[in-house]
Amino acid sequence: MIDLASTAQAIARHLPSPLPAPATIGVPDISPLVPLARYLSTRPDPAMEAHRIVSAHAGDIAAITRDAAPLFISAALDITEIGASFLRRAVPLAATALIPGAGTAHAVARLAVEVSSHLAQAALRVQQLTQDLAPFTGRLSEIAARVVQLPNGPGMLSPRSGPVPEHEIKHVALSAELPAGGSSGGAAGSSAGSAAVAAAKSTLGTPYVWGGTSPGGFDCSGLTQWAWRQAGVDLPRTAEMQAVGRPVSAEELQEGDLVVWDGHVAMYAGGGTIIEAGDPVQINPLRTSNMGMSFKGFYRPTG
Repeated sequence: MIDLASTAQAIARHLPSPLPAPATIGVPDISPLVPLARYLSTRPDPAMEAHRIVSAHAGDIAAITRDAAPLFISAALDITEIGASFLRRAVPLAATALIPGAGTAHAVARLAVEVSSHLAQAALRVQQLTQDLAPFTGRLSEIAARVVQLPNGPGMLSPRSGPVPEHEIKHVALSAELPAGGSSGGAAGSSAGSAAVAAAKSTLGTPYVWGGTSPGGFDCSGLTQWAWRQAGVDLPRTAEMQAVGRPVSAEELQEGDLVVWDGHVAMYAGGGTIIEAGDPVQINPLRTSNMGMSFKGFYRPTG
C-alpha cells in the first residue's frame, strides 16, 4: 500500500526555502581582521577587498533579492496546491483500495499514477522556478565573480610567502622638517604631486586587480606607486609602508598627498576628493574612514 504521508512529504520537499528579507541581508563587520592579521603576520587584503566589493553592492543584492521574492512565493503556492491536489485525489482512492472488491486493483493502479504524476508536477515547477530566476542569479553571479577572482577567496588571509623583495621596500626619504622658509613643499612638490594625480586620473575606469601595478589593473598601493613613479618618485609597494614623507594636516592637503590606512591607500586629487583603486579606479570624496581600518594620516611623498 502506498504511504500517502510520505508522498505528500516528498512533494513538500520541493518547496523553495524562503528568501531573507532585504533588510536582514547585511555585511558583517570585519574590523577585527586587521589586528588579527597583524598578530599572525599575514595580510588581510583579500578578505578586506572581498568585504569592500560585497559592501559596495549590498544595495544591489538587496534589490535583486526583493525583485526575485515574488517568484519564490508563486512557486511555493503552486507546489502547495500540487500537494493539496494529490491528497484530494489520493485519499478517496486509498479508501477504495482498502476495501476488498472488484475495484481494489483499479484503485491501487490509479493511486500509483497520482503519486508519480504529482511528484513530476512538483519537480517541473522547481525547474520552472530555476529558469525564471536565471536573470537574477546572473546578476548575483557577476557580483560574486569579482570576489571569487581574488587569489585567496573571501574570508581568507594571505600569508606572506617570504621576505619582501628589496625593490618593494625602497623607502622614500622621510623629511620630517619643513624646507627652509617654512614652505609646505614648494613649487617642485606641487608640480610632482599634480603630475602624480594626472597620471592616476589617466587610469580612471581601470579594473581592480589584486597585486596589480600597471594600467592593465591596479590594487590600491599599486596605483599610488605607479602614479608617483610617473612623477619621478618611488614609493614602497604596500599600503601600510606608504605612510612615508612629511605628515600633513587636512588643511595642508595638496594634489598627490597620500591618504593612508593600515590596509588601504588613496591619493588626494584636489577639491576635497581622492582617487583610489576601487573596482574600478575612481574618484571619491575625501574621507578618513575605511571599513574599520585604522587611519594612519596624510603624507606628502618627497623625492
